[in-house]
Amino acid sequence: MNPEFLKMQLFGAVIPATICAIVVLVFARPWRKDIDSLNNKPYWSMALGMAAGYIFAYWAIVGEIPSFPVDVEEYDSDSWLIYIPFVLTLLAFAHNFTDTTISKGLFIAISAMLSAWLIVPEWIVDEGESSALLWYWRLGFTATAVVMFTALEKLTNVTKGRTFSLLSFFLATAASGVLVLSANAKMGQLCGAIAAMSMAMFVLSIVFKNISWASSGNYFLAIVLTGLLVNGYLSGEAPLISFALIAIAPIFCWGAQIKAIQKFPPIAIGVAQILFAFIPIITALLIAFQYYVD
Repeated sequence: MNPEFLKMQLFGAVIPATICAIVVLVFARPWRKDIDSLNNKPYWSMALGMAAGYIFAYWAIVGEIPSFPVDVEEYDSDSWLIYIPFVLTLLAFAHNFTDTTISKGLFIAISAMLSAWLIVPEWIVDEGESSALLWYWRLGFTATAVVMFTALEKLTNVTKGRTFSLLSFFLATAASGVLVLSANAKMGQLCGAIAAMSMAMFVLSIVFKNISWASSGNYFLAIVLTGLLVNGYLSGEAPLISFALIAIAPIFCWGAQIKAIQKFPPIAIGVAQILFAFIPIITALLIAFQYYVD
């Protein structure tokens, strides 16, 4: 096997996943007896773990970390995604004390609008043209992130994060495939790192069954994955429908909420939710592959 490939898997996937898991364990301490009380739930630890794993993956894949603030003249605007997760960690920490629908809605809306402003590249509008197109993409970014977060958040309320971790693994893996087929290898590898971290969280959510890992992870996944998908489409070759299908895949999970499926054990319901999400995920990959072949 190619040593360079093994090196990339180690530094771009295995080590980021390990860093993520260690950070979560250190800050969440899920073995505590008081973990079920609101103020002791590790809502923010998963966001911090994924942020730490992601920044290492970015360094391993790209070879350097752009200084803050990111100079978009020198680096791609998606480079902001190495700093935004740490802001999301602060929001997730605040979520720890204001676990309400209104507060979560405000947190994700504000963070999505800020991220859209930074991440959507201004070069999509030629000099002298109207900036309306830029604002359309910023609004589309915000709406996509909010919808993805809402779907994932509702999902985690009934699965305690296990289905979320698996779903985020498949979402990130599919996004990686579409991005690679779209000639965006760097972004595809970054999605691969997210997939590896999601699998690490899945393992932890099985070991520590009494808590949900997902609330803060939803902030990370909704913003970072949306950012990679949007920039990947704008700078790539695959059709928009492939990226859009991955973004809306969490909504399909709610097909498992029908009464006939709800009669089954929780694990069967979780499997059904993943299978429903596979409908847009597989369709997205097939369309991207067909476009790549043609």
